[in-house]
Amino acid sequence: MQFRSTFLVALATLPGAGCGGVLDNGCGYESRAVAARAQISAPANPRVEYADLSLSQARGDVPWAGMDAPFATPVRAIGWLVIGVDLQAHILGARLADARPGGGTLLELPKQPIVGGTAALAGGLSDTPGPEAFDRLYDLLLTGRVAIELDTDLPGRELIRQTFEVTGGGRVWSEPSCS
Repeated sequence: MQFRSTFLVALATLPGAGCGGVLDNGCGYESRAVAARAQISAPANPRVEYADLSLSQARGDVPWAGMDAPFATPVRAIGWLVIGVDLQAHILGARLADARPGGGTLLELPKQPIVGGTAALAGGLSDTPGPEAFDRLYDLLLTGRVAIELDTDLPGRELIRQTFEVTGGGRVWSEPSCS
């Protein structure tokens, strides 16, 4: 459930993330979001494998910060989903890495339970990592420099590494309509 709420929060902010500018409508906070996909299998492969990544962030007088709501709505959220029947039960570890050679690990992705479906890995983090690390990850993702690395026990596929491509959102901070 943690992943589902984190991922939905990130996706819910995407439509406003592409606005042409920040509106001065008195809401008191702004948000931004970005979504990306890494194609793991060849596009012609009948067993499609891919990874989705979403990041969202709010700043200012965030009305839900610290509230006792039905589910926690974070100020910074990261959600990920790896789809692939052939990968199910074979992922030993996962991380986001700087896509440059030798760029290093940006964020270890904790394993979270998967229930049914074609997901091989899914998860979400709220308010982790800290603000500076989140901003760096966000900026690197926008410039095409974030890759997913999967350690597996599949022969010949012990390390799968693929770079994310942005599919939505961006740099612009936007305010919701509060009228």
